[in-house]
Amino acid sequence: MIRAALLFEWKRLSDAVETTESEALVSAKGAQALLKHLPTPSAQVMALSLRDDALRTAAEDWRVQVETALAARRGGGTKGKEAAALIFSAWQGRQMWEAAGGKSFRLSDMLKAMP
Repeated sequence: MIRAALLFEWKRLSDAVETTESEALVSAKGAQALLKHLPTPSAQVMALSLRDDALRTAAEDWRVQVETALAARRGGGTKGKEAAALIFSAWQGRQMWEAAGGKSFRLSDMLKAMP
């Protein structure tokens, strides 16, 4: 039952990427808008998902989906993919640690500092 609930959560998160991606501009500002409107998995969902192959695959698929949407908004190509991976990591790290004690930086400031 827990596995089914977690698979449903990854499906919900994936569906949210599709919906939000269709509404966000394909531009650097669109990357920020995309992340601002996306729900994120909780630390508990992440931790439980790492224990099961199907859940880990669902989590990886979601990450790839988000990074692909970000890369498109950062110009695509190798540089866009590299920027997307960095942005995703910072976004997820901030989301995870925010629950444990506050904001360490503004995502918009990081995006402005990136080439």
